[in-house]
Amino acid sequence: NNAELYDEAFKTVFSVEREKLNDTFNKYNVDNWDSLRQITLITTIEDAFDILFDPEDIVALDSYEKGIDILKKYDIELSVIVAKMHLPCCLCFYKYAVVSHT
Repeated sequence: NNAELYDEAFKTVFSVEREKLNDTFNKYNVDNWDSLRQITLITTIEDAFDILFDPEDIVALDSYEKGIDILKKYDIELSVIVAKMHLPCCLCFYKYAVVSHT
């Protein structure tokens, strides 16, 4: 799915686990987010979704969340699985919620 493709681009380019990808994952907080990784991220996402970013989008993609917004411009919607939510009971069930970044 689109969310997995998007996450995989970030995981591959930055060598991070999925849990690190959130609204604080940006070029100001990630030590190895340099110009080379920026271009690698752009080309990885372009290849994954078979698109070509406009120059202003290349410059604007400076965070995980911003990339989600930019992809909407190209009619690409991402759905993500929200982290496991532990229910307040001793049965230890997990509930998964799927939400859309719209």
